[in-house]
Amino acid sequence: MSWQDIRGDDAGDLMLTTQIMNVMEQGITVWSPDGTCDLNNTRVFDVLDLDRDAIRIASKLNDSLRTDSWLV
Repeated sequence: MSWQDIRGDDAGDLMLTTQIMNVMEQGITVWSPDGTCDLNNTRVFDVLDLDRDAIRIASKLNDSLRTDSWLV
């Protein structure tokens, strides 16, 4: 089962998954093949020294690159 399997099915499972991801030490961002942010945790902002609004679910990678120079 992946995080995509539980999106929208059970709010409790999704909340638990979100909590686990947000306590991880690593910053995680998942980009779809078309450059859309499918998933990120809160740690990614600290690891990459980003503003909290630099990456959002459904944001486009190109939009993030235009506003921040964190990805080279």
